[in-house]
Amino acid sequence: MCPLPSNRDAGRGSGPGTALGPPPMRLFHRYLSYRKLALFAGEALLLFACVLAGMTWPWSWPVEGWQQGAIASGVVVLLLIPVLSLSELYDWRISADRRERNWKLFVACGAALIVLAIVVKLLQLFGLDGLVRFPSAQDPGITTRLILVLLGTFLVLGIWRAFFHWTIGRWKFHERLLVLGSGRSGGILAREIHERRDTGFEVVGFLLGDATNGNLPDLTGTSFPVVRGDTESLFDVARRLRVHRVIVAMEDRRKRLPTEQLLRCRMEGIPVEEWVSLYERITGKIAVESLHPSHLIFSEGFRKSRFVLATKRALDFALSAAGLLLTAPIMILSALAIRLDSRGPVFFRQKRIGKHGREFTLFKFRTMRADAERETGPIWARVNDERITRFGGLLRKCRIDELPQLWNVLRGEMSFVGPRPERPFFVEELEGSVRLYRQRLTVKPGITGWAQVNYRYGSSLEDAVVKLQYDLYYIKNMSVIFDLMVLARTVGVVLLRKGAV
Repeated sequence: MCPLPSNRDAGRGSGPGTALGPPPMRLFHRYLSYRKLALFAGEALLLFACVLAGMTWPWSWPVEGWQQGAIASGVVVLLLIPVLSLSELYDWRISADRRERNWKLFVACGAALIVLAIVVKLLQLFGLDGLVRFPSAQDPGITTRLILVLLGTFLVLGIWRAFFHWTIGRWKFHERLLVLGSGRSGGILAREIHERRDTGFEVVGFLLGDATNGNLPDLTGTSFPVVRGDTESLFDVARRLRVHRVIVAMEDRRKRLPTEQLLRCRMEGIPVEEWVSLYERITGKIAVESLHPSHLIFSEGFRKSRFVLATKRALDFALSAAGLLLTAPIMILSALAIRLDSRGPVFFRQKRIGKHGREFTLFKFRTMRADAERETGPIWARVNDERITRFGGLLRKCRIDELPQLWNVLRGEMSFVGPRPERPFFVEELEGSVRLYRQRLTVKPGITGWAQVNYRYGSSLEDAVVKLQYDLYYIKNMSVIFDLMVLARTVGVVLLRKGAV
């Protein structure tokens, strides 16, 4: 344990509860990192300024010329931002790594030039090329000047990124947290904060109270301090450490919760929050293993209004019908290739568990040998699975094998977004091993989902627990806007070939 720091060493801030800036923004009950928002906003403005300045040089245009340049620059920026996002440059862990960041910027620059060329040709085809016509270029296409401007813009972007991360590292602007309690809960939260450097939170100490030496949080590999003092000195500790928030992570609260001290902190302007709530908002998942059912019972969310369900169904019907029509040529070619590649049926039919435990037949393109489970029985797919056929491996990497599930969505057995449907054998096995697993069956299963875009392909009990945490978070915050966000993230997952086996 370490002694309490003096006021001089306690960090920036004018006193307990002095927040660093406005309260954190939230989306779907999850914190929006101000660091990412600042990075995104600053980058969008920088891109716009660089493209506009480069394409309007020598800056002697009349008002109409500037308006034309501003519109074209805005269109270019709207095309560049998705390219940067799909290149994972808004993933903080990648962006904060200098080598990884520079490589991703190089790849994104090449992809941006290709995307712009394709979009300009399409706009010309539909007579909308005026949207990307700059006053400096007679030719509305991708001119030599625009190519040079984009190369220079990405160079400036690399300098901006280096400066941004250096600034964040030099002046942390963290919200200081004091964790009250010991044991596994506090350790889980602290590790998530330690690994997610973009959260804007910093654990400045653990106040363990009457914890024994055998009941300390696992903080291996971290530098979180454990401060001296009992729970009756909570307010004094919070004041000395100049914390902005107290997080309650006590394993056993019976007759041990320092109610008076927590109330005093609250009255003095220091927010008090349960660790599971903060964990949920910074990770986008629900801590299943350490959660009391009462938290789910009394927490907000889990609302399934008729309007949301009806809108979600209408969206599923429209997207699945359009998807079947648009992908029909791909599916026909895939069916022919499967037939030529290996013996067996083209389609793979399998019983899966849907909403409220009802069984349905799921359709996929067959990617494994016809007798794949004759000797082993039901087992999870795994990396480099020898049961996968040559062409089946390609279908899995491109996710084409999932296309026949559009028929399940059209029939109303599945949704576009939801928990992944599991086989009856695995559902029965997981229900006996994973608490709250049955709760994921309260909504329709999906082709994609919050768990799929956030976690790798699951092939073990541990993976099932993590994916359940994401699934419950989705069910709690389910909405059409959330579905659209998951679908947008799915595009990136498919293009980057993440999670496929």
